[in-house]
Amino acid sequence: MTPEQHQRATDLFIEVCELPPEQREAFLRESCSDDPEVLAEVESLLMEDATSEGFLDRPALGSAIGLDIDELTDGAADDDPLVGRRVGRYQVIRLLATGGMGAVYLAQQETPRRTVALKVMKQGISSPAMVRRFEHEVQMLGRLQHPGIAQIFDAGTCDVGHTRQPYFAMEYVEG
Repeated sequence: MTPEQHQRATDLFIEVCELPPEQREAFLRESCSDDPEVLAEVESLLMEDATSEGFLDRPALGSAIGLDIDELTDGAADDDPLVGRRVGRYQVIRLLATGGMGAVYLAQQETPRRTVALKVMKQGISSPAMVRRFEHEVQMLGRLQHPGIAQIFDAGTCDVGHTRQPYFAMEYVEG
């Protein structure tokens, strides 16, 4: 599957999840009539969605996963509340980008020592449907193996204020 097909499958999956179940098949047949591989991927994601048990409901490393929100590190140059803090096994260095579902940070993993991109779901949008979308992004990226697609290293949840927010760590690619 090409990166373009992956993006199309992701977009279609998100769209089809918004539809009532009885409208999904017709929508997919029409939307994917030109690409059976994308259709198969979206159908696979829908089957996973129907059978998934919500792996983000529990931390990947048990009680070791957490976000230290007591204080910022001295000299944190960014106003973002996560910069300078720990999310699970990752020390957040700086904000890289924000999007509709979350923010992506440059972070340092301690063991093995490496720089990663850390995506954390935005606070305030973590409805069950949005958490499912985030989870499916993790699942799709985790299944894909292509030189042009960053590899997922870890996923879990962290405490942000009084809520648990999903996150995942992936290969950091400059540029």
